[in-house]
Amino acid sequence: MSVGALADLRVLDVSRHGGAGFCSRLLAQLGADVEARAVAGVASLEQIVGRHDLLILDVPQPEARALGLTPDRFQALGQVAVSVTPFGLDGADAEHPLATSILDGVRANVVDALAGAHAAVAALAA
Repeated sequence: MSVGALADLRVLDVSRHGGAGFCSRLLAQLGADVEARAVAGVASLEQIVGRHDLLILDVPQPEARALGLTPDRFQALGQVAVSVTPFGLDGADAEHPLATSILDGVRANVVDALAGAHAAVAALAA
């Protein structure tokens, strides 16, 4: 049983690394019940999403679209989703070829922490 300011918040983390993982850790430290899990696509997601209040992911746009993990799909499921990617899920740079490798080394740790903190605030605001 979670204890803390966010004890009633159930979070599903389907992220792989970086800022999204930091977001989940931050929410967990504030008391949220965070479950980390690999999701192979929207069918898998639909089976577990109903037990959670918030979904956190970091899948780049081309892969997210191929798996059916799109903002429209999350909205149809009634799910609040926070996506932490270098260029977002839409817009001119969403499919930038460096989206998964643009950050590296020590700099990435700082950027990931900032991105994760901003994602946590956005999730709580939603």
